[in-house]
Amino acid sequence: MSIPFLFRCPISLDLFTDPVTLTTGQTYDRPSIEKWLAGGNSTCPVTMQRLPDFSAVPNHTLRQYVNRWLLRGVADHRNSQQGSGIPISLTILKTGLLSSETPLAAKLEALRKVRVLSTESDVGKSFLIQLDFFPVLVHLVFQCPLEM
Repeated sequence: MSIPFLFRCPISLDLFTDPVTLTTGQTYDRPSIEKWLAGGNSTCPVTMQRLPDFSAVPNHTLRQYVNRWLLRGVADHRNSQQGSGIPISLTILKTGLLSSETPLAAKLEALRKVRVLSTESDVGKSFLIQLDFFPVLVHLVFQCPLEM
């Protein structure tokens, strides 16, 4: 799942996790812009305009779009190597991870989706907790072949 250009911080080029907007109208991920400003810079990294103040306003709209994009990616269907296709809604994802009939490649792809949700989306973390994914992950650690 490739990250859309508009969902990347212009400083780190990583997915926004805490987007904030400066007085210039440019949006950055909070840790990246804080590091930029802490380094003694007093200009906007994109426009190079001098910043009259260093206030950063949370960009809730962008954060919601990023979270929706992440959740939509989890709900997409992904074809396994056998071509059977595994629907990756969270409930079916959990069932697929526990099933001995799910191909290893499909489990690896599902685990990548879980990792993205758990590290880059508060909404995703919440759903994973609500659906009790931790025991599933522990089960996989102790039951799956070493090739994973």
